[in-house]
Amino acid sequence: MKPFRWGTEKNEALKVDRGISFESVVVAIESGGLLDILAHPNQAKED
Repeated sequence: MKPFRWGTEKNEALKVDRGISFESVVVAIESGGLLDILAHPNQAKED
């Protein structure tokens, strides 16, 4: 699998804003888990 890389500042911001870390996301992806499916908030920009 391709290695995942992220910055410490972005990881901290993700934890504050979304309550999840990049580490948790990577574990979920590697274990075949699905985090969530959300509708795009701006449907005009989706495509």
